[in-house]
Parts: sequence; structure tokens; C-alpha cells
Amino acid sequence: MFYDPAALRARREAAGLTREQVHMAGLVGRSWLAELEQGTPRRQPSLQLLYGLAELYGCQPGDLLAPLAGNGC
Repeated sequence: MFYDPAALRARREAAGLTREQVHMAGLVGRSWLAELEQGTPRRQPSLQLLYGLAELYGCQPGDLLAPLAGNGC
């Protein structure tokens, strides 16, 4: 998993947004956002989606990515 489910939820909550508000922004469905935040998605999110969520949440796309294991090399 290349994104961080906990970061998705934490950044959404820090932005003061509900899942319904994110859904209403037209980025993602409520149920899929719940799956993403719980780390149980049926498919991986696209980078386009992560960039859109980062913009909506007022953070950098990298803030939603999982940390690299080891030294990253």
C-alpha cells in the first residue's frame, strides 16, 4: 500500500471535513473513502485522487503517502 490510511483520515479531520463533504466535492464516494481510510480498499487510489484530496485537505500529496520501509533504496 503506497498511501497511509491513517494520514488520510487525520488530514480530513484536521481540515474539518466529513466524508459526506469530501463526497460532495466530487472526488470520491463515501463508501470508498471509508475503505481507503480503513486500509481495506478493493483497489488502490490513483495519484490523481491523492493530489485532489491533498488540495482539498490543504496539505501536500506526500503527506498522504506511506513512509518508505528501511532506507528507501
